[in-house]
Amino acid sequence: MIVGLDVGADRAIDVIGTLAHDLCARGIVAPDTTNDWEFVPGPRAADVVDPEWAAIQGFRPNNVVRLDLGHQVFASNGNYEPPPCPTCDRAVEPDEHIRGIERWWATRIEPSLQCNGCGYHAAMGDWAHHFSLYVGCVGISFMNWPPLTDVFLTETGTRLSQRWRLIHSHI
Repeated sequence: MIVGLDVGADRAIDVIGTLAHDLCARGIVAPDTTNDWEFVPGPRAADVVDPEWAAIQGFRPNNVVRLDLGHQVFASNGNYEPPPCPTCDRAVEPDEHIRGIERWWATRIEPSLQCNGCGYHAAMGDWAHHFSLYVGCVGISFMNWPPLTDVFLTETGTRLSQRWRLIHSHI
């Protein structure tokens, strides 16, 4: 899933609506007639996934794209790992990380973390890790999709938010 870290609730529906409209117009996704907030792979979906995967296997009914709106914790679920320090790669203590996420969710103010190894200090969202947790008001989940290309991830993340993060989730 791709999470926007700096989109407030006041802008979330406009941001995700514009992104969804663009993905539909490009044929990456198509509306799911059974759910207003979900999409299915469109006729050009293979253009944004790993080409080797696309050549081996087509899309399946459980390949869904879900729009996530509203203040929430975006989680990697069964894959959770605390993020590593961007400077020295030492992982933050899990309890410290979870307490920070709980503060972020409750107050809607992003806290900072400090590395116990090298002293690096930055906002929690700057501690990037694809098996981590983030708080935001907008996200887009590519559920059961093959690996998305780096170009597509960067393009989509940047359209979603200036500060965005990728999470790999396993339920």
